[in-house]
Amino acid sequence: MLEEHPEFGAKLAYFAGTPVILATPLNGNSWLGKRLNELGESPVAFLLSAREFEKAASKATATQTLWFGRKIAWFDSEKLQGARLGVISKP
Repeated sequence: MLEEHPEFGAKLAYFAGTPVILATPLNGNSWLGKRLNELGESPVAFLLSAREFEKAASKATATQTLWFGRKIAWFDSEKLQGARLGVISKP
């Protein structure tokens, strides 16, 4: 499955039944495009599955969104020294 997520600056590919989502930048000047140019292909974000999504999401300080039908809440990457960490609802 493919989805575009301008808020993340990427087009995403999800492979059902796997824990992997691949991302490609929507444009080369985005944070993701710059990161790929600097570091090459490598993980850029981590999502932790939450049994109690709403409780876990209440601790997130940044945006919430929907990816492939699942809720995602991101923690503020500036407070995590640039790390992109979020929680994702159970399928």
